[in-house]
Amino acid sequence: MNLLKNKNRKITFGLLTDFGFDFSVASMKAALLSKVPNCSIIDVDHSLEKFSIVNGAFVLEKVYRYFPENSYFIAIVDPGVGTQRDGIVIKLGSYTFVGPNNGLFHYILRNENAEVHKINESYFPQTSNTFHGRDIFTPVAIQLSQGIKHALLPINLDAIKYCDSLENQHVITYIDSFGNIKTNIRCTNEIAKKSLLTLMLDNEAVEIPFVKTFEEVKLGQLLCYKGSNNTLEIAVNQGSARERLQVTVGKIVQIA
Repeated sequence: MNLLKNKNRKITFGLLTDFGFDFSVASMKAALLSKVPNCSIIDVDHSLEKFSIVNGAFVLEKVYRYFPENSYFIAIVDPGVGTQRDGIVIKLGSYTFVGPNNGLFHYILRNENAEVHKINESYFPQTSNTFHGRDIFTPVAIQLSQGIKHALLPINLDAIKYCDSLENQHVITYIDSFGNIKTNIRCTNEIAKKSLLTLMLDNEAVEIPFVKTFEEVKLGQLLCYKGSNNTLEIAVNQGSARERLQVTVGKIVQIA
């Protein structure tokens, strides 16, 4: 019965890019559907900050575990497309990740159970210099979903790239459409006990109330809180913290 269930399961692909609302996304979806007609395609996010590996790494780590088992992620934030940078495939449990070896998979790779391979691009001779998402990463994901692994090569562990900005410092990792700021600062019990936090943003100290809900402060007032991903977030009650603080993804943030 389990074999029958696996044979008939619906394959899920997750797409994460910084393309925006662009026909590039449609071309990748069309390629997937032409080869895997009954697949399910989930748009993780296409509104990432342009070229922001920090942004992409954060989103991917926070989202992937909510996908069905045996999902395939095609993740593309790729400023080095067309250069000598490698493409990689990561297997983590039942999840598979395909994309550039540039730090985008920072958190996924930090899992000790992650298995990594390099993509042999010689299998894809008709490749553009600027759209490996369509011409390499999507075909690789399709092949892997069909059990085909011809394009995979071993990789030297020293060649695997991590995101330096996420390694040893606290940064802004995401800003949503409301202007709410997400960071990679874990909300520890020590932080949660405080009623006021002093944050350093661009070497400027900002005192912000630490609360549980937005309504605990007045309209237009700054607040910070434990976000749904258990990291520190900054917002303005019915306003934009991005506009108020004039910050961008990747900026360093510290608790003073």
